[in-house]
Amino acid sequence: MPSSIPGPIWDGMNWEPYFDPYLHNKFGDKSRRLVTFVPKVFTCRLMLSEAQRQVFEDFFEITCSNGTTVFQWWDFSRPSNTTQLALYRWLAEPGWTQDGDHHVAQLRLLLLRRVPGHYPLTDGDGGLLSTPDNEILTT
Repeated sequence: MPSSIPGPIWDGMNWEPYFDPYLHNKFGDKSRRLVTFVPKVFTCRLMLSEAQRQVFEDFFEITCSNGTTVFQWWDFSRPSNTTQLALYRWLAEPGWTQDGDHHVAQLRLLLLRRVPGHYPLTDGDGGLLSTPDNEILTT
């Protein structure tokens, strides 16, 4: 996400699991965990100026190829510590409303995984380097 784009409006953030990680029997009295990690759906709103909206739309259309590529942004799931990065994927195109002179973008993202360090290592094409266990390499 471009650094000129502000963070989301704090009271407009919402987290929910992408799917139910449990398999339930037909009577509902027994369940079994299927997976250990469930991606989270992150919905939020951004309040942007006219120039910031243009930067954001260029980021979505050009850098993210109209929402088809993964991108890095701050991990807002822990509001007291937003210095960690996370990988996000677009679940829907941003929606827009007007609030006075500001443009409000409604985002629906999927948090794929958290990045453990501050500076992820990338290859020459900008792809993230990872271990055989699929952990992102950072400095």
